[in-house]
Amino acid sequence: MRPIKTFLLAVHIEYHWRLIRRWQKQGVQFIKLGEPLSSKKLAVLSSRISHHGAIAFRLEKELDAAVLKGIAPEQKHTISQETHYFFP
Repeated sequence: MRPIKTFLLAVHIEYHWRLIRRWQKQGVQFIKLGEPLSSKKLAVLSSRISHHGAIAFRLEKELDAAVLKGIAPEQKHTISQETHYFFP
């Protein structure tokens, strides 16, 4: 995988994780405000989180496979055992 495609894949993954974190915070706020756990709002948030989580995991698996197979050798020297592929 080319370096630009690898970078864009990492950005795409980070985008999905940020959406998930944002919706999780919204869900916590709804619960703190007394929203019933069986409400439509929480059900919609749960559905969105599940959908984007599945996408993020699939993309992470694709990125890991590309890096581990050596398809993206330009990334090997910049990624250590302690760091993640994505920026927090």
